[in-house]
Amino acid sequence: MLGAAEQLKFNLASPSSIANALSRASANFPAESFLASSNGYQVGVGESVKKLIKTAIGPLRAPELVESIAVSSILHLFDGWSYLAQALRATFRNDDAIARHLAYYGELRASLSILASYGVGIFSTTHVVIDAAEDVHKFSKEGTHQVAWSALEAWGKTPYSGALIGAEIQAFGHSMADWIMVFQGTSTPSLIGADWVENWGIDLSAFSSDRATRNEVSYGVDFDHSKACHTPRTIEPWLRELWLTSEPGAASFELLDRYLVRSTLEGIYNTKFKDQLHTPEQSTADLREKMLDACIAIGQDSDDIVDFFIRDVCKEDLLVMNLARARSAVQDPLQYQEVMSRTYLLLRLATASVGSLLREASLSSNDLAFWWVKTSEASGLWDSGLGLTTAEEVKDLWADTLLSLDELSDCIAGNPTDADSWFFFNTNIPNDLEILSRMEKVALWGIS
Repeated sequence: MLGAAEQLKFNLASPSSIANALSRASANFPAESFLASSNGYQVGVGESVKKLIKTAIGPLRAPELVESIAVSSILHLFDGWSYLAQALRATFRNDDAIARHLAYYGELRASLSILASYGVGIFSTTHVVIDAAEDVHKFSKEGTHQVAWSALEAWGKTPYSGALIGAEIQAFGHSMADWIMVFQGTSTPSLIGADWVENWGIDLSAFSSDRATRNEVSYGVDFDHSKACHTPRTIEPWLRELWLTSEPGAASFELLDRYLVRSTLEGIYNTKFKDQLHTPEQSTADLREKMLDACIAIGQDSDDIVDFFIRDVCKEDLLVMNLARARSAVQDPLQYQEVMSRTYLLLRLATASVGSLLREASLSSNDLAFWWVKTSEASGLWDSGLGLTTAEEVKDLWADTLLSLDELSDCIAGNPTDADSWFFFNTNIPNDLEILSRMEKVALWGIS
């Protein structure tokens, strides 16, 4: 939790200043650069910031730093998805400790992206807040892990986080805020941010306060060679779901968001409307009536939508949601899957944050093509011969992803005696496993 003085500084943060700075930085994009060559906040940024504020008494003017922070929100996001991609690669080799380590750093990058979009720059042990006038304020001298969690926790409690979630999370063509409004008569998405951050950022919370455990998990050796492990057979349902909820379409994360909206409306119903004297059948009938009224009010008079919201169909939550709620000990050999699930959901939030920032700056992912085309080709995400240069063209990569998902499932079904052997799958369908590890695609789909 932020101290009182830190909270006062945090309250000065201005997302609009970050959007203005990003718009200003976009003048460099035609020259295939994020920042001007004269900008001194590109290499060794932490040390440069430390020198900048070392003797400062009050706020400072440093427009180049503000531009660097604005751009960093995009790069932190992509790096976060890259960490999750590497965690999946480790999963396909049964390297659970490495998968956990990488997933945790994916969470950290997600938080840094969200905070940068909001106006908070995290740099080693020197951190700053950008106010509405683009003035730079010294913020905190805590370590990166500690302040990233404390600041993210504070962000989750702001009206801004609620407004972002309310606008960016959508179901059946309508925003979370609209669904909440028609369901309960008032819009209170601001309550959701704190809940989601608390649940999905639990690893940041635990490891920021318990450095010894973080170091043990990150750097300790594992003496148990006979522990339980995930196999292709056991990981496939979760992996399939992870990709299906990321499918690019008319709206980013369309399937995932439907489940998030359903869970939110259920929480509102259970807290505000559920009669504790009702039988389960009566509660279901009452919820159906409220959901039907909400659908009619929002212009979606559909039995299919009502059936989804009251769990007549798709009864269970997504595996990624259930695993994100789980609280296994870090020594549990399968706990890394829970961390990866929380990483995925935090990255969903970070993607929403960056997407909103780009629109506020009057930019699109196509304006960033100078960066993501070269980066993606260099990392082998796709072959340069494909000639992908627009966000819409990148969505075509979904077809290969779906084919690889089906190939994995078919390989499990057709080889029951080898369905628990990573050697068999890494030998027989290595290209499909590579495709299924490349979550960086989701970053590009998500901000398009």
